[in-house]
Amino acid sequence: MQLPALCECSVESISGENYFLLRIMSLKEFNRQESLKLSSIENGAFSQNNNYPPCDINIKTAEPPDIKGKTRSDINSHKKAKYELPLKDEKSISAGEITGEGIWDLDFLSGDIQYDKNFCKIFDFDSEACRDCYITHFESAIVEADRHKYKEAMDKHIAGEIPYVNVEHRIKTCNNAYKWVLSKGKVILRDDEGNPIKFMGRVEDISLRKIAEEEIKKSHRKAIELVESKSRFVSMISHEFRTPLSTILLSSDLLRSFSNELTPEEKEKQFNIIEKSVDTLTELLNDILTLNKIDSEKENVKTEVIEIISLCKHLIEEVRSSQKKAPVILFSGSVNQYTIQSDEKLLRQTIMNLLTNAMKYNRGQNEIKMTVEIGTHVVISIEDGGIGIKQEDQVELFSPFYRGTNTNGIPGTGLGLAIVKSSVELLNGEVWLESEPGIGSTFHIKFPIKPAS
Repeated sequence: MQLPALCECSVESISGENYFLLRIMSLKEFNRQESLKLSSIENGAFSQNNNYPPCDINIKTAEPPDIKGKTRSDINSHKKAKYELPLKDEKSISAGEITGEGIWDLDFLSGDIQYDKNFCKIFDFDSEACRDCYITHFESAIVEADRHKYKEAMDKHIAGEIPYVNVEHRIKTCNNAYKWVLSKGKVILRDDEGNPIKFMGRVEDISLRKIAEEEIKKSHRKAIELVESKSRFVSMISHEFRTPLSTILLSSDLLRSFSNELTPEEKEKQFNIIEKSVDTLTELLNDILTLNKIDSEKENVKTEVIEIISLCKHLIEEVRSSQKKAPVILFSGSVNQYTIQSDEKLLRQTIMNLLTNAMKYNRGQNEIKMTVEIGTHVVISIEDGGIGIKQEDQVELFSPFYRGTNTNGIPGTGLGLAIVKSSVELLNGEVWLESEPGIGSTFHIKFPIKPAS
């Protein structure tokens, strides 16, 4: 079957000489040539869709070299050379140049892709890569995990299921850098059977926006965690307050209702219960205020010159003097004297909490040992011969209001170790423990040395 044909006659001047050219082409070839002409549309490439602003794009054939004496076949080969986006007049600024978007054009028949300098900049193409790029290079630059998104959007658009391509994905540039981009585009020319001939698109670097979005997400997650943490905190406080308050209420009711029937010893017992409950409430309030103050003053660590060995010895005497039957606390240090810069208040409450716990959970009059090691860091260890801590309790031991399951009958708020952890973290340090039930526990705190000037 002979296909319909068209004749084209023209006179062309090449290297100063005129040529009369007669060309007979099929209708299919004519349609292909017309599609190439459409690619030179200025400002109209995206005007059919409000989602795409007009862009100044021109695609032209490269200037012919000196081909005097060449055959018509040679001339046609030259005219089929790759075309590129031309340089603009200095006074002419395209939309892509204003927005920084990369503009690109795909010919489905040849597989060639043309693009502007912004496209090269986004993909870190050098001049050589820009001359040899095909659609396969563009698709291979898409991070493998995101290729399915891009391919799915492109396939749906080509099939007519969606009006245009609009997908965010990551790319790996020629410099092995990863970027987030927004790819948009649409088929601007199809043949009579609906097959795509020409596609035009744009690529926008949205890496900074993605970073900002991730920061917002992190802030949102932190805000949710803070709200949940405060809710748990209020719930735990309510529970901790309820027990001593209930005890006080019960004892006061007994004294009021049966005052005449109770013996002096029984009355004294109820007064002692009330007094002990008030002490528990006072300790709880003080610990809550301390923990809250640490959290609210994270940026206000005040360093001063401290002689760490003398401070530790002084705190040992302070703790022992507060107890009527205090066990022996043995002290040893790798040096006799060492001066550092640190926050004395944070150090005091950290060491005091660990010493107090060692005395509270110690069994009988077992010795308590405190050691200070000075090296690249300051390491303070406090060892007791107490009840020890079960392995399953050690994971949550530094959480507010958490107490070991074997502490029944031993008073405490469950905030002491939470205060220790927060204080040590403010000193850029760390805290950990070694413990075995029935044998005892050793708590270690470690923080960097800042020598006093």
